[in-house]
Amino acid sequence: MARERAWVVQLHDDDINTIEGVVYVLHEVLGFPIEGGVQAARDVDKNGTAVLGRYESQEHAEALVAQLQIFGLWASMKWT
Repeated sequence: MARERAWVVQLHDDDINTIEGVVYVLHEVLGFPIEGGVQAARDVDKNGTAVLGRYESQEHAEALVAQLQIFGLWASMKWT
């Protein structure tokens, strides 16, 4: 069965933010469980990017990207 199209929010690696800082933002701002934040931060560190979620609403995805960017994280979204 094919996956339905959605807005994908991605977090990208940078040379500024620490793993701890990324986990803090994902947990405190977006409500990720600590373990999920750690895994996403490790994925970013290892692979250069991590998918944080898939959303039907463009507005919701844009709001999440904006929140991440306000806290200095490099985030983007794409339609897939």
